[in-house]
Amino acid sequence: MGIYRRSYEQYEANISVNKIRYRKTFETRKEAEEWVKKTEIENRLQNTSRDYTIVKKMNIENLVELFIREYLDRKDNRHNDKLIINAFVKRFKYRKIKLSDLETIHFTQYRDMRLETVKPSTFKREMDVVSCMFNVAIKDWGYRMDNPLAKLRRPTFNNARDRVLTRDEVITLTTQDYPIRDFVIVLMETGVRRGECLQIKREYVDFENRLLTLPKEITKNGYQRIIPLTNIARDILFKSLEWGLTSRFVRREWEKFVKKWGIKNLRMHDLRHYALTQFGEMGLSPMQLQIISGHRDLRLLLRYCHMKPQNVLKDQKFQSTTLLRSQ
Repeated sequence: MGIYRRSYEQYEANISVNKIRYRKTFETRKEAEEWVKKTEIENRLQNTSRDYTIVKKMNIENLVELFIREYLDRKDNRHNDKLIINAFVKRFKYRKIKLSDLETIHFTQYRDMRLETVKPSTFKREMDVVSCMFNVAIKDWGYRMDNPLAKLRRPTFNNARDRVLTRDEVITLTTQDYPIRDFVIVLMETGVRRGECLQIKREYVDFENRLLTLPKEITKNGYQRIIPLTNIARDILFKSLEWGLTSRFVRREWEKFVKKWGIKNLRMHDLRHYALTQFGEMGLSPMQLQIISGHRDLRLLLRYCHMKPQNVLKDQKFQSTTLLRSQ
């Protein structure tokens, strides 16, 4: 830093921040000193010695490696995010471009290409992970760049499911003989996810008190969940644990079964919807349902409970609010 008197009427201020030189002239020495302090502070805040240049050296492949190592690997239950981000970077044709040169248009082209083969919900999930990576780099690591996904228009969609099992379908699922019948019944009796159910161990089950504890390592949202068990669920778990099933085997046997019995448009995850709907019809409160489902937000829980308006009419608690007698 230096302030030099050029003449009787002017002072020249010179400053260098991160190898970038700034120069300006002033009428008084005090004005020059104030400008030097302000300029130095502003530029050091905006251009940290590490991160001002790093975005010009790194590409998105390098950032993905760092994101996995420094962020995802330190979080619980983020294995799926690692698979998503690794698959993304292999498909992204601009992965060699430096971070400083990345623009929204690069992701717009990727979006248009990707939506030709996947559903909007799949694309959104993928971009959520990629956007998280950029936000971590910017907010936590101080990278001087904008998130290129901030202005990307994402497709709107409504992927809420309202598939409700019929009584005949319930009977078929629970009485026919097939390799994963007990597994399917536990899904219907507990409302747990398929992946969670596959990882249940005997030590997770309190058979005496009819409680199933799912540790945070195997739940989708990374929070431990303690689920009350019906008698049927407890008996099957006592008899059948541990399953020894793989996700691929379960998926294949499920597809074979629904095809054999002509059950249309039924996914295994719909059994979770079925369980929560049945518990709701029994009269469990939203807070009790939340204990079973593990949802952190009641709005998400509403997507799983498909109450029938006809059943509200059958409830004796449903009465006139004004106490008037009907004619």
